[in-house]
Amino acid sequence: MKKDVIILFIKKIQNHDLFYSLMIGILIRYSIALYTIQPNDIIVWFKESLNVIYGLGIYERPYFAYPPIWGYILGVFLKFSSLIFNPREYGYYIKEFHQLDYVTGMVSGFVTTPLFNFLYKTPLIITDIIIGYLIYKVILELKNDKRFAIYAFNLWFFNPLVILVSSYIGKFDNILTLFILLIAIFVYKRNWFFTGISLGLGIFTKIYPIIFLPIILILILVEKITDRYQFKKIILNLLYLFFGIFLTSSIIILPLLFNDEYGRLFSPFTRIETGVGVGGMSIWSVRYLTGHEWIYDWAHTHTKFVISTLFKIQFSLILFITVLFIFKYIKSKEKLITYYIFTLIILISYLTNYTLNPPYLLWIFPLLIILGTYTGFGYNSYKKIMLIIFIYGVISTSAFLLAPLLKNNAPFIIYILEIILILSLLIRIGNIYLNSLLILTISGITFYYAIKGIWSDLAPFAIFTNILDLKNIDEYTIRYISIKGLFNNTVSSDIYLLTGLLVNYCFILVFVSIIKYLWIRDHILINNLKKIMGKVSRK
Repeated sequence: MKKDVIILFIKKIQNHDLFYSLMIGILIRYSIALYTIQPNDIIVWFKESLNVIYGLGIYERPYFAYPPIWGYILGVFLKFSSLIFNPREYGYYIKEFHQLDYVTGMVSGFVTTPLFNFLYKTPLIITDIIIGYLIYKVILELKNDKRFAIYAFNLWFFNPLVILVSSYIGKFDNILTLFILLIAIFVYKRNWFFTGISLGLGIFTKIYPIIFLPIILILILVEKITDRYQFKKIILNLLYLFFGIFLTSSIIILPLLFNDEYGRLFSPFTRIETGVGVGGMSIWSVRYLTGHEWIYDWAHTHTKFVISTLFKIQFSLILFITVLFIFKYIKSKEKLITYYIFTLIILISYLTNYTLNPPYLLWIFPLLIILGTYTGFGYNSYKKIMLIIFIYGVISTSAFLLAPLLKNNAPFIIYILEIILILSLLIRIGNIYLNSLLILTISGITFYYAIKGIWSDLAPFAIFTNILDLKNIDEYTIRYISIKGLFNNTVSSDIYLLTGLLVNYCFILVFVSIIKYLWIRDHILINNLKKIMGKVSRK
């Protein structure tokens, strides 16, 4: 009987619309995951795993600088694996990398085995699958069309930046992306208890999702004012929300209490006190332009001023968006506005952050895919987007692999890539959301590759196979960071500057488009202000 149930379950999976996409996507991810590492972070994940394996807390040693969720996930996977495998065989210090670490400051000199890479990247790959499936279900509900739901799944699951973050770099930003998407979905469904749970999980992954709390509270209040002023229902919904947050927080904090680590829980939230490092793809990317290096030093020495100013701007913009949301929702009662508002809030956080790294872009990708697919695009546009992303992924990867090999001609191939980046501004495919998804993907991939090239990430190939030689990895990495840029002293600074301009261009474009949808097109601000004030006064 049990065997029949299992067979039936397997057949059901095989007949699912996403089965072949899922299998191909998983195969791509694991073919990349086993022999690639992010040399800076990998030592942190390795030591954190050993902490849990040997019975220490996640904050027992000062390696882990994040809220506990990722530490728990990493610990659970590696703890169970240690029952079968020897943790001492998970990684090794490589003395040949010490010179590279000294020259670049970007390589830890530590290389993990394919086994460790498989174990710690598996929860990230599973997260990619869950996000893709949620996007599929959301579009299926909104459009009632399986074709578009499959398109949306593929736009996420085969996105090169998504694959890069989870399976190549091994960053856990897709876990935060999952919780942000769940918050948006449960707010859309007005399920306040699970909104609270998702919000709590998100905050204990990275503090960032707390910026969604004000709009959630406002929505709970406004929804009842616009219908019938029912004080009891407002209180009940607020209780559902905060009980969900409290329940999640209690479960997460409990293990820290047993290990006497509660006092260290808040250390990740105070890291900025040591001085901010502005840059990445944020608006501060202008610092990479030759002659503007002083911006970094100034921001570093004026940390409190920078943080407080950016916070004030962010808070003011979110307040403005909240007001627009209230008026738009009062008029239309359109629940889909939830996804627009969440997209705007993420855009505000991007535009008012002091740094923005490629993995952070994933936070907005599911929302762009949902809005882009819902507002409509044809099959031809879908094919073009997938084709351009694939072609650019191949071109950029090849360029960064080949550049160090070309010696004197190395700049030429990178300059071509820079020109392609600039020309991407001319791309007009689908709608503004999917067009921005395309440009953000291209920019994120290029920015990450530009940091130190690709060769040092391939260290496991040199250690555990005969394909590469460690001396070559050292040589090619040092040769890459010495390549002169078209506009700046290094090619890395060139690409940081270009991708920063591209990314912020997309942010502003999407931001303005949604603002038009919420306000300008309907001219509702003054009329709805009068309506809500009239209703409140009558009550």
